[in-house]
Amino acid sequence: MKYRLKALFDGLNQQVAMITCYKFRFLSITGLLFFGLCIFALGWFAQSKSFQMLQIHGIEYLGAPSVGQGGVASVKEIKSPHELNSMDISFEFMTQEPTFSYGNLFQTADSINAIRMELQPSSNLVLVLGSSNVFPLSSSIQIGKYYDVRLTYEREHFFKVFVDKKEVLNVTDKKLLAGDFDISNIVVGTGLAKQRMLVGEVKNFNLNGTYSYLNRIGSLSRWLLVVMGVLTSIRLSKLIWTKIAIKLSAPTLLMPLDNQEKIIFTATIVGIGGMLWIVFYYITHVFFLPQEMPMTFHYPVNMFCDFFRNFDLQARMGLSSTSNYFPFSAIFFGLFGWIGEGSSYRAVAFSLATGSVIMIWLTWLYFRTVLKSGALLCAFVVSMMSYPFLFTMHTGNLEIWVFIFICMFFLSYNAGHRALSTGFLAAAIAMKLYPAIFIVMFVIDKRYRLVLYTSAWVVALTLLPFLIWPTDLDIYLSAFLEGMRFYKYLMIESYSGVYFGHSLINSLRALWPGLQSDLLFPAYYLFAGIVLILMTIYATLIEKVLWKKVAVLVIALCLLPPTSTEYKLLYFFIPFFFFVNHDVRSKSDALHTFLFGLLFINKGYIYFHGDQYVTLNGIANTVIMIAMFIVILVEHFLGLWSKIVIKHKKCERIHNDWSSSRLGNLVKR
Repeated sequence: MKYRLKALFDGLNQQVAMITCYKFRFLSITGLLFFGLCIFALGWFAQSKSFQMLQIHGIEYLGAPSVGQGGVASVKEIKSPHELNSMDISFEFMTQEPTFSYGNLFQTADSINAIRMELQPSSNLVLVLGSSNVFPLSSSIQIGKYYDVRLTYEREHFFKVFVDKKEVLNVTDKKLLAGDFDISNIVVGTGLAKQRMLVGEVKNFNLNGTYSYLNRIGSLSRWLLVVMGVLTSIRLSKLIWTKIAIKLSAPTLLMPLDNQEKIIFTATIVGIGGMLWIVFYYITHVFFLPQEMPMTFHYPVNMFCDFFRNFDLQARMGLSSTSNYFPFSAIFFGLFGWIGEGSSYRAVAFSLATGSVIMIWLTWLYFRTVLKSGALLCAFVVSMMSYPFLFTMHTGNLEIWVFIFICMFFLSYNAGHRALSTGFLAAAIAMKLYPAIFIVMFVIDKRYRLVLYTSAWVVALTLLPFLIWPTDLDIYLSAFLEGMRFYKYLMIESYSGVYFGHSLINSLRALWPGLQSDLLFPAYYLFAGIVLILMTIYATLIEKVLWKKVAVLVIALCLLPPTSTEYKLLYFFIPFFFFVNHDVRSKSDALHTFLFGLLFINKGYIYFHGDQYVTLNGIANTVIMIAMFIVILVEHFLGLWSKIVIKHKKCERIHNDWSSSRLGNLVKR
């Protein structure tokens, strides 16, 4: 059997060589990359078959005050058997009916298992789940006033309702959380077979949801995926044990590496980590524990959620939207929207596709100076298969562009283009504030004039959107502060920031969810501020190695904020690029390579406290960052100590020589 398989592979290699004039080996490194791409394609295919996305955007119902008719009623019908997995509904409504006579805002079906929201006498807003589960949401609805409503549901996890950004309902009933809801006929502004029309308006009705159904093609693709994953793992295990594991074993972590070994070992860790997670995810999730699987990313309903939410707000309200993004971000949303002809799907596709190409190019740019061959392959594996990049892709967050601007800042600054570098750094700061920590690089080199240039660029880029979309400054500031307050409540004060978070406070709250945020944060802000100052002083005045300076700044940027989401791990690519181009070898090279590799792979194999969003990833990444900082400190102070010891021995030797010569002169006398 073994020889038959070998003959088969040889025959396939010959056929491919004849067609492509390239000798392709299916079990070579190139072959493994091919298998990895097939695994990714099959995984995407399997997920798309098991999860069907339901998306409705921008629906408006304008009911006539007199007869309660008009506008849009029927929105979406689903005829195939389905099971609701997750749903996110948001809209604004206003009523003009003084009697509040059971006007329906929306309904997901005509059956008794539908989700329905309606008005009831007097001045009540209620949610109806199924036939008899009625939940009051508000008892003070006013005529002619607009209210903002958001409903979020994830099967087996939570069902929450927010009115004007305040949580008014949190369902804990396990039976209701099981999700036996009917979504076969979604309507807006009416309900109960269109018998209860709303006298009023429903605006900006958006629904993002996923439902699943049994599909044999999807099941077959998963089995094929598992088989390919097992074959790839067997081949990788041979490579590991024969070539790599010996050098990466614990006793040899303290050993010097050349720059080529740093890149190859990191690419190996990222490649193996990515493939193992795919195999683990599908084997566990599909065949054994479908409801007990830790979440690597959000559910499919939240795919590109960060981009869609801000894009929709910018498209509807411009700079007056309640967003926590700085004005310069609107330039990107506007540009991608213009290229995508107003479609949010085309806009996010262009953003992520362009960002991915630039990221591969940047990685290859730093790798090609070290690797004679295979630089592009390693750049693809390290960047595209890394956990921070995949998480950024999934959310669609503009963080990828902040990261690109920071990379371009370091690239141009080290190339001697100082003035140009200030523009790139200013662009990153104008999108999100925390890249301002890298202004320290100008202070280190005593180029204080560049600080002024950067500040001027930030002001110019911040004002540019107001020239394109004229907006009253008071309106913008009011909306921006409201967006920041909502972000503070959602990501800092509530528990949502712990999900996919890796800051120090995120990990503490993940380990001990009972910690009271109102008591914890005042003391933590003081602690984080002191530590930030000390780390900045260390990077500015004490540390001498460039990649370690940048690493300390990135660790402070990710570790110390009150919340820090996984896409910020992208910034560790910057010190990694300098690390693999640092020619001075050190005994800690293998250890640093191992720590970088661990940061770049997914570690969410277990979760805590029964919450699938609180996985090992956040806690492990916090520990890894702390360990990296400790290693940098220990290495620096051990180096200082060795210099002191050497200097002391040298002085002692000189003193002994001088004493010996003096004694000899006395003897001669």
